[in-house]
Amino acid sequence: MIDWKDRRAAKAAVKEFGDALEQAQQMLKQAGAKAGDEAQGLRSQAAARLDAARATLEDLQDRAAAVARFTDDYVRDAPWKA
Repeated sequence: MIDWKDRRAAKAAVKEFGDALEQAQQMLKQAGAKAGDEAQGLRSQAAARLDAARATLEDLQDRAAAVARFTDDYVRDAPWKA
């Protein structure tokens, strides 16, 4: 059975992913209005946030795959309960 803590962690990860994408988008918009070192700094920050978002997405994919495997195993092992 899936623990409620895992569901809360997944929801938090999804929120973190959305926040990271939003922050990166804002940084890229700001970088477009700036020039030189300041723009490069904003682009670097945006790239770092996108890398963090990508890591969060990979974690969510891994968790989803684990849940899918668990569900598949459960249904195959006890089809009369499912």
